[in-house]
Amino acid sequence: MGNLPNPLDQLLATEREEALKAALASLPVEQQEAITTRFKIVGGNLGVAALAKKERVSRQAIDQRAGRGLATLKAQLREYQFHPTEDV
Repeated sequence: MGNLPNPLDQLLATEREEALKAALASLPVEQQEAITTRFKIVGGNLGVAALAKKERVSRQAIDQRAGRGLATLKAQLREYQFHPTEDV
């Protein structure tokens, strides 16, 4: 039974997940799409190239949108010591 998760760790993980979802939902839709697509998060059902084609922008523009969104998420989630980076 030593493998049971610590209840405090579970609570903190749930709180961080809820904060991440709320922060992601607060971003402009174009940044949400860029992030969910780039990191293959549920809801990001296109590849970066397909999203760029759909939006009629370059792949670089999609990367810039994702970068701006990640910077906003990082600032919003600082208190949770949860910092998404482009190295994910």
